[in-house]
Amino acid sequence: MARPHKPLSLPPSSVVGNIAATAPPNAVVRLESEYQDPLLIAGFLAAEKFHKNFFHDEMEDYEIVADRPIVHRFVNRLVALVNDYEADA
Repeated sequence: MARPHKPLSLPPSSVVGNIAATAPPNAVVRLESEYQDPLLIAGFLAAEKFHKNFFHDEMEDYEIVADRPIVHRFVNRLVALVNDYEADA
C-alpha cells in the first residue's frame, strides 16, 4: 500500500510576528527588489495570513488589529504600482 504524500512546504524565509511564513512568490520578491521596498514582502505575508484566516480562523484578535494596516498599505501600494505602470504604457 502506497503511503500518502505529505504536501511540500517551503522553508521559512521571514518571520511575521511569531509566525514563520513560507517564501513569498517570485513576483513579490521581484517587486521588492525593483522598488527597494521591503514592506512589500511584509505586506504580502500579512495578506497571506488573512487569506488563510478566512478559511481556518487561526488569527487572534490582536493579530488582526496589528496586521490590518500592513495589508492596507500593501494593497494601496500594489494599486499605485499598477496605476503607474498603466499611466506609463
